[in-house]
Amino acid sequence: LVMRHIAEHNDTDVAAVGNWETGRNLPKTENLLKTAAFLRVDPVALGKGEVVFLDDADNVADAEIVTDAAPLPAGPMDIELLGAA
Repeated sequence: LVMRHIAEHNDTDVAAVGNWETGRNLPKTENLLKTAAFLRVDPVALGKGEVVFLDDADNVADAEIVTDAAPLPAGPMDIELLGAA
């Protein structure tokens, strides 16, 4: 599942969904309810930033809920330094 699927279901931009995910802004109530129905999660919990699957959501896709963020990529380490600031 990618942000594009949620954006298409809500008839909104992928950038808006990305902003919801990063916390830059919050979805309108209408979009929150649509997203919760699409993901088959409790809309009240989703509004609080929690994920509570509904009873009929036994067959959730092969998704893994990650609670600990992975380390940020540091980028290439073999770049020549051409000066110091």
